[in-house]
Amino acid sequence: GNWIEWHKDKQPGQYRNEGKLKAVGSYKNGVKHGDWYYFDWIYGHLSGKETYINGKKNGYFVKWSRIRPERIIQFEGYYIDGAKDGVWIEDGTKESFSYGKVKGQYSNGKKQGRWIYYSRYSGVKFQEGNYLDNCAVGTWIIWNETGSIRNKINQKADKGSFCANKISLYKKEKVAITDKKKEAISDKKLQVIDAQ
Repeated sequence: GNWIEWHKDKQPGQYRNEGKLKAVGSYKNGVKHGDWYYFDWIYGHLSGKETYINGKKNGYFVKWSRIRPERIIQFEGYYIDGAKDGVWIEDGTKESFSYGKVKGQYSNGKKQGRWIYYSRYSGVKFQEGNYLDNCAVGTWIIWNETGSIRNKINQKADKGSFCANKISLYKKEKVAITDKKKEAISDKKLQVIDAQ
């Protein structure tokens, strides 16, 4: 049936959000089903919408930033059977401190095809390359803030035991690709960008 959730203060008196509307949706057979709407605990405005079918996200998903009173889309895309699918746009996510907007394609929950990252500060294209099953592959191009090419990196993903999930940028044409088990070390490192 229909369900309403209310915000509760994490520490009494600190946020003063006690009793503010948090979410509205429905359950069917004990799991989320249908459209769910989420509300910001600071400003009280609509902060997200997602659709469930038998407990799995399906269909259009949108989440607006909670940082500002104006509604800025932070995440937008589609789910199919609980996995991200199709074009997704992300803006200033907590996983991407070094860039602003990100646009790319998912297939069955994995990054696929061309992905473009834009600078958080100037909005110009910052990085562009391809993914294959969440692995950065092929030539990645990195631009500086003026829009000129700073570096080109060729990514080769070993589909066996190691998949490129981080792209490191260096002043020279050196590259280190790391995962949770491996760490490549190089001098003159400028920045590490998590490509997951």
